[in-house]
Amino acid sequence: MKNIKFAFDPKTNLYMASAQDFRGYSTSKILVEGKEVQNPMNSPYIIFKELPETITYQSTGKRPDGYINSEGTKITDDVHSKIHKAITQNAYWDDDAEEWTFKSIEDEVNHVRFKREWARNYIEETTEEPIQIEVIHHPVSDIPEITPMYLESGTVFDTICIYNCNAADLFVKRCEERGLTKGKYENEKGFTYWLNHQDNYRFARLGGSYCTSDTESSQFKSHRKGSYEELKAIHAENISRIDIIIDRFIAKQNEEALSDETLGNVITTMYGIKSRLSGIVANAKTRSSYNMLCVFLQEEIRKLEKISIKNSDYEKSRDEN
Repeated sequence: MKNIKFAFDPKTNLYMASAQDFRGYSTSKILVEGKEVQNPMNSPYIIFKELPETITYQSTGKRPDGYINSEGTKITDDVHSKIHKAITQNAYWDDDAEEWTFKSIEDEVNHVRFKREWARNYIEETTEEPIQIEVIHHPVSDIPEITPMYLESGTVFDTICIYNCNAADLFVKRCEERGLTKGKYENEKGFTYWLNHQDNYRFARLGGSYCTSDTESSQFKSHRKGSYEELKAIHAENISRIDIIIDRFIAKQNEEALSDETLGNVITTMYGIKSRLSGIVANAKTRSSYNMLCVFLQEEIRKLEKISIKNSDYEKSRDEN
């Protein structure tokens, strides 16, 4: 009986099996609980959240089933054999020519008609046999995009692994995790994303506008081979690259949403806090924290100044302080 090995990790509660074990062919397929396993990324391994209850090997083939004529009439192999024996009783088989030799033209014509009338009949037959499930204990990556090259060459943490990551899928995932929603149309404004392409985010849109360049999108690493820790770092870099694009967009949206009047009031308040701080005398124990707070406050004020340098209320409040 054929068997398939599943690696199980009690820490992640994930199961992993070689994709090769689930490869189907034109006349056979592997069914997991009655369905074929999908592997669109052609990953060498497939991750399962639960151990399948049943796996079967299904094969389809044709089995001979008597003979049939043009009118759909069927006869069994025994009947066909008896008729053929009666027709050829006065003939002999020529081994050199590999054909029947008849004593009369009439017998030969009857034999030809018989062969033309009755053709071999086949019926399609599907068989299934169970596959044994064997569980072995190996750590499984909690990052689905990272899988070991060989299931039994070691654990995922100390063997060579493969990294397969779809840039577009990761971009959409990060957008949704950051609170962005897919736009109803590509030019929709607001905190929306839009992406039609399935393999890259070069032409993705955030808030209705293109959000990245050829240089940025080309830095994404979709396919790599290395240790688990190396590939984990690459995955973190990919997430970081996408987050930078999303952060840039969100910052711009927030900047545009903050009115000059509101910004002016905030800066006026912060200058007032700074003025009050200058009147406080810090002792030796609190001097360091006091100085850090003053520097932090000044940096935040400078950031707001860059956002609304033209704000007249802000200019007035700065002059007054």
